[in-house]
Amino acid sequence: MKQNSQKTRTYQKISNIKKKTLMNMVFLKGFKIKHAAKQLNIKYAAAKTIIVCHRDNVIKQKLEFKSSSECKIASVNQKKCKITIITRVGGDAVSQISFEYSQIEEV
Repeated sequence: MKQNSQKTRTYQKISNIKKKTLMNMVFLKGFKIKHAAKQLNIKYAAAKTIIVCHRDNVIKQKLEFKSSSECKIASVNQKKCKITIITRVGGDAVSQISFEYSQIEEV
């Protein structure tokens, strides 16, 4: 029997501090995954896995808006309209601005 003489892949245990630093560098500071991984001495494949898992599990879950009430239709004459704009970076809310204005009737 001939055994494979290939080296087995070595796995790294990455600390939570490095994971948070990696996510901060990629999502907030705008680094590429490859450059952030080099600076933190993490393998690119491991860094990419961390980022993809964070996107799938954390960011996409935070995007779901669950409303307790159904959509309703109402006349908009002389009512105030309210719009809220929420800016998110890396799944975390960075800023929130609300606008309120009166509805103007068309002539």
